[in-house]
Amino acid sequence: MEAAGLVRIDATVPIGGHDTVCGLLWEVGAVGIESIGELVRVTLPTDCVDAAGALLAGHGAPPTAPEPVDPNAWKDLWREWAAAVRVEPDVVITPAWIEPPSRPGDVVIEVEPGDAWGHGAHPTTTLVVAALRAMGRLDGRRMLDVGCGSGVLSVAAARFGAADVVAVDIEPAAIVATADNAARNGVASQVVASLTPVESVAGTFDLVAANIGAGALIAMAPRLAALVRPGGSLLLSGLHADGDAVDRVEAAFAAWSPARRSRDGDWVALAFRAPSP
Repeated sequence: MEAAGLVRIDATVPIGGHDTVCGLLWEVGAVGIESIGELVRVTLPTDCVDAAGALLAGHGAPPTAPEPVDPNAWKDLWREWAAAVRVEPDVVITPAWIEPPSRPGDVVIEVEPGDAWGHGAHPTTTLVVAALRAMGRLDGRRMLDVGCGSGVLSVAAARFGAADVVAVDIEPAAIVATADNAARNGVASQVVASLTPVESVAGTFDLVAANIGAGALIAMAPRLAALVRPGGSLLLSGLHADGDAVDRVEAAFAAWSPARRSRDGDWVALAFRAPSP
C-alpha cells in the first residue's frame, strides 16, 4: 500500500477492549496501530477514516480529528514502544534493537521486521510459538510457514531444531525480513523464504503453520490440508475470538482430529493433527 494520503487518529479505549478494537481496526484498513496505556493511535489511509471513526465511536471511544502523517516516517513510529515478550517457559522474542530481560537457558529470538509485518509480540504470533515449543525438540522435522511476515515462526521452528523450514509470503518485504532474521538468529541454513504461491509449494511437511486470518484459512483449507503429512500438525492463527470465525475454521477441517484451542486475550490459535493413513 502506498504511504501517501495517510493520517493518524487517537482514541481512549479501556485496556480490556484493546484487542477487540484493534482487531476490528485492522479489518477496516489500518496500516499501523500503537497501543500505549489506554491510548490507541491508528495510522490509516484517508479513505478509511470514516469507517474507523464509526467503529471507535460505536465502542464508546470517539477519535480525535485526523492529523496528516509523514509518509516517510510513519512506519518507524512504533519502534519507540516496542518491547520484548516472554513466551513461557523459556522463549524470549525481542526487537533486535532492545536488550531483552533473559535468563540462562532462554531461547532468545531477535526480530528486525524492516518493512514486513510483525516484531513477534502479538498474541497471534506468540500463541503459535508456544504451540511449537510445547512440541519439544523439532529435530529432523520439515515445516512450512504460510504468510511468514517477518519470519518469527520460521526462525522459532529452526531454533527449536527443525531441519528444513520453507517460508512463503505474497509480500517481497516479508521474504527479505525472513531471510535477514534467519541469518540474525544463526539459522539461515535451515530457512528458505520465497514468493512461491502456496499452490505451487512442493512436497509435504511435518508441520504447517499459517497465521493469516479466518477468511484466508478457510479459502486455503484444502491446500493446507494437502501439505501436511499423515499424522503431522497444522497450526492456525490470526483468529479473533469474537463472532464465529474460530468455529468456521474448525468446520473447514472437520475431517481432522478435534482442534486444540489456545487463547490469549481476544485471540485464538488452533492446533490440528492430520489423520493417520
